[in-house]
Amino acid sequence: MARLFRDDVPIAVAEIARTHAQRRRGLLGRDPMPEVLVMPATSVHTIGMRSPLDVAFCRLRPGAMADALDALPVELHVDSVATMPPGRLSRPRWRERIVLEAPAGSWRRLDVRAGDRLVLR
Repeated sequence: MARLFRDDVPIAVAEIARTHAQRRRGLLGRDPMPEVLVMPATSVHTIGMRSPLDVAFCRLRPGAMADALDALPVELHVDSVATMPPGRLSRPRWRERIVLEAPAGSWRRLDVRAGDRLVLR
């Protein structure tokens, strides 16, 4: 397990989806859900989900690749956050290479907003 930090303060425990199967499953059917799921992706879906998800689309520092998740720490810049209802598909976001998924209401509780700089350690 990794931790998500803002300004050197831990804000959440994060699970990294490292394999294709883990990324494909995401939070679908997970009980209990991890606090935050981190995965390399340019889009997400909530098809098959029973409840909404909070998603944050993040960029890596310039020049970093999505496989940077294999070598922590990783700095993330949050470009946008949204709550996606079940049965939806996000549009691809080609600049953002990392997606954070969490149960609905998490971004409000953790105070995660567009423009935030987070560190995954």
